[in-house]
Amino acid sequence: ATIESVERDRPDSEAIFDVGTLPNAPVKLKANAFRRLLSNLIGNAARYGTRVTVTGEIKQDRLWIYVDDNGPGIPKAEQQQLLRAFSRGSHATKLAIEGAGLGLPIVKGLMDVHGGTLEIVSETGKGTDIICYFPAARVLSGPRGEAIASPVVKTDTQRKLISLTG
Repeated sequence: ATIESVERDRPDSEAIFDVGTLPNAPVKLKANAFRRLLSNLIGNAARYGTRVTVTGEIKQDRLWIYVDDNGPGIPKAEQQQLLRAFSRGSHATKLAIEGAGLGLPIVKGLMDVHGGTLEIVSETGKGTDIICYFPAARVLSGPRGEAIASPVVKTDTQRKLISLTG
């Protein structure tokens, strides 16, 4: 739904989306957190780049999400400041790109609430890679994860009980 929302909200965007493999693993998060996280990351990437790649994997028992773009990149000196609300980078100002400066701070807040980590890997002129990973405690793997993902489990209440009781 996040790529569709970018297409709906930014019909002038000419970004090409490449959604790679995303793991099919249940993750314990607050309601709508994952959708909000991806929506903000994909929206930012589409705003600055013409090619957006979204992938994920389970590695070291953690869920890793990667959102990469081929935009102008973020100067190293600005990367930490962009995690503060209402901060805009020099490229956003120079290119007159719309936005309130809330995308990355929202993602950072969601990662903090869930014990995760947000990393910005970027260099001016070479695009930006955003890496988010959730701790192993959030990834429900093994029998518990299989039970939650089962089509027999139909309600959020059932899923919560399984995730709590294991």
